[in-house]
Amino acid sequence: MLTADPKLLAALEPFCDMAAKERNTAAGTLRAAVENEVEKLLPHGKAKKETVAKAVALSTRTLSRRLADEGATYEEVVDQLRRSLALQYIKELSMSVSQIAWLLGYEGSTSFNHAFRRWTGGSPSAARDQKLLSPMY
Repeated sequence: MLTADPKLLAALEPFCDMAAKERNTAAGTLRAAVENEVEKLLPHGKAKKETVAKAVALSTRTLSRRLADEGATYEEVVDQLRRSLALQYIKELSMSVSQIAWLLGYEGSTSFNHAFRRWTGGSPSAARDQKLLSPMY
């Protein structure tokens, strides 16, 4: 990848590994390949379906069809990936909410706050302040 940032990748790899364990995605599935590609592209805001489909050598229609065969949609895969990464990143107190939003491919922290509230029922700052990062998240 021409725009790859090896330092960023090295810093984020432990978070991605923990999030992957949490999601328990079966290795060798198309979903796993999509998650791997999306993880690389999220911080750059380039996790578009077309870009990921090209990276896994499929048309967007075939990508959608094969994910459907696995019981998922591209949008669900990205949303669940963002959720699991967010829950890992939010534990890292040295990361600001705006940094987490950027790492997850959101244009701003407001969009991330809305998504976090949808996923957990609370705000990212409340999760940090109240140590709400229980297993239910």
